[in-house]
Amino acid sequence: MSIDVKTLVSETALTASDTGTGVRINHRTGHTIHYIYTDVTSGVVTFVDGDVNVANNTVTDTAHGLVTGDKIALTTGGVLPAGLSATNYFIIRVDANTYKFATTLVNAQAGTAVDITAAAGGGTHTVTPAALSGSIKLQMSYDGTNWADVPSSTIAISATGSTLQNYRDYNSLELRSVYTHTAGRIDISATYTAQVIL
Repeated sequence: MSIDVKTLVSETALTASDTGTGVRINHRTGHTIHYIYTDVTSGVVTFVDGDVNVANNTVTDTAHGLVTGDKIALTTGGVLPAGLSATNYFIIRVDANTYKFATTLVNAQAGTAVDITAAAGGGTHTVTPAALSGSIKLQMSYDGTNWADVPSSTIAISATGSTLQNYRDYNSLELRSVYTHTAGRIDISATYTAQVIL
């Protein structure tokens, strides 16, 4: 008997759903999946009208820590620049000090920004990233093509943590992990370990 270790998924700074690659598990027993997940959602940042470049639709905020795809809530203690409203947006990261706003995740990933037409409202504007929210589950396959959810394997994720799960279907040929993302940003890994019967 020997120990077999394989990676089901290993991703950093995820802002979208992700499906890991399937790994073969035939002729094994004692299957264990170890999930490790870390909330790496950015902190709150603020800007004023003077930080807005209307021509480029950008906000300059040194070392803002935001990444493309971050879902945020925009609020203000004054009047927002024209074109923006107090609602949820998705970030388009231009560089470490500059970002734009998009109305949807698809637009953020495509680089399609909100058109800011004026920045003279006054006050301090606050960008609050959405709290981490998502789930991870295990899927099995008997042929490497058709996948089905493993019953009772879904784990809700809203903070940093780790979880061990045991898998006991000895007829499956492959396993994979599926992460469904709702908000925030996460580093996540899933490692499969089994005792191999020689």
